[in-house]
Amino acid sequence: MTLPSNAGASRESQKDSSQVRQKEMLARHFDRLAAAPDTGEKCAYTFVPGNLTELLLSFDLLPVLPEINALQSGMRGKSAEYRDGGEARALRGRPCRRARGAVARALRS
Repeated sequence: MTLPSNAGASRESQKDSSQVRQKEMLARHFDRLAAAPDTGEKCAYTFVPGNLTELLLSFDLLPVLPEINALQSGMRGKSAEYRDGGEARALRGRPCRRARGAVARALRS
């Protein structure tokens, strides 16, 4: 069996229109979260994505999903910075390093 060659393939993956739309939606959501301290929009932290998110949005609350934020921070190489900040704030006794990073990130803003 011969596998297709990746020669000449772009390093940037090709996305279909739904993937582009999803990326844009998430970017707008994170922009709103980042601007919340200035705009006064209320945020609610929850570990339950899905229907609860839709319910929060119906009450004009921006959902914050710490687990998702921790994963995104890890992919961007920011987790150690946030985690170390959490440990510096005496959060070392917490069992989950991701939770410490999420708390430190929230305290930072």
